[in-house]
Amino acid sequence: MDLETAMKRIVGEVANALTRFAEKKRWKPNDYWIYYNINADWDLVLLIFVSRQIGESEEDAYYHAVWQFLIEHFKEDPAILRYFNLLVRSKSRVDKGGLYGIGPAFEEYWTVTPSSRPRVESESGT
Repeated sequence: MDLETAMKRIVGEVANALTRFAEKKRWKPNDYWIYYNINADWDLVLLIFVSRQIGESEEDAYYHAVWQFLIEHFKEDPAILRYFNLLVRSKSRVDKGGLYGIGPAFEEYWTVTPSSRPRVESESGT
């Protein structure tokens, strides 16, 4: 597997884990965002996990909670934890911009979840 493909796989796996973290917290899909930048020169993915459910004073606590979740989530494949750096930010701090803004090198990761299919009723109405 080439390096770029491997790094994209890491982005997908970590983003899916972050999505599970958000779901566990009962956050709605519009309550959080995942941004990433693949730095192929350093073999490293930079991820920024942003949520409107996180207060500015809670960022450190959430950072630790997210890492503990990821350690547990990847306990079968802990090597993946070496290939990314993670920032956890409140939406309000990101909105202020400056050092806390999302730079142009970052892309937003779109988590696609299957929507529930409408129930199809039989001719008998059941």
